[in-house]
Amino acid sequence: MLNPRIPVPGHAHPTQSFDIKTFVEIRVGLINWLLFDIAFLAKQYDRYGFVTDSMWLVVAFQAFYVVDALWFEVAFFSTIDVAYSSFLIQT
Repeated sequence: MLNPRIPVPGHAHPTQSFDIKTFVEIRVGLINWLLFDIAFLAKQYDRYGFVTDSMWLVVAFQAFYVVDALWFEVAFFSTIDVAYSSFLIQT
């Protein structure tokens, strides 16, 4: 099953359902990815007393990707990892 869904009570139409794959990948996955980036940035500052340029670039570009994916969520569904991958199944 590529996009497992939970039906929303009171809605008979299949598009009015909760898409588990999208929620886990976009909400949980991307937001936690950004939180981990920020935690690694803070750890680097704590350990060395400064943050390297490469760390700033990684966090900035990955933050841009996450914000873009959340802002334009509808377009995210056409990306290769969402459109053609199975949910929680490695092939």
